[in-house]
Amino acid sequence: GAFADPDFNDVLTYGLAGTVPVWLNFDPVAGNFSGTPTAPGYYPISLTATDNYGTITTNLFTLTVTGTSQVNFNTLTGAVVPNAANKILALQFSGVSGYAYRLQQTTNLVNPVWSDVTTQVTDVNGMLQINVTNPPATSFYRTVYP
Repeated sequence: GAFADPDFNDVLTYGLAGTVPVWLNFDPVAGNFSGTPTAPGYYPISLTATDNYGTITTNLFTLTVTGTSQVNFNTLTGAVVPNAANKILALQFSGVSGYAYRLQQTTNLVNPVWSDVTTQVTDVNGMLQINVTNPPATSFYRTVYP
């Protein structure tokens, strides 16, 4: 849908012009891009369309890659600590230093509805301690960035 040719029954062929990241693949028949970025950044892309008469037009756009260096959290410890007034779920995570992560919770995994519990930033060692007071009897948790 990036190009339109006013000539009746013209067939457009597609291609890329200029500098293209080595990790970016383009299928000109299907019109699909694929690839795995190697670094965050802004990547200008020049997509060309050529009609049956050799007329070429270009559509410029930018791919924005963020967070490729982030790693998922690893749960180091998780325990329910009962006390006289309530239950406390204590979770300790390790991740990327200085990143803000959200802890989300759901009570089922069939059609989960995830609710934010808290958002916190990891310390200089990539550690994060989260305490959840009185969690539901059955709960599932995940971390989400950002």
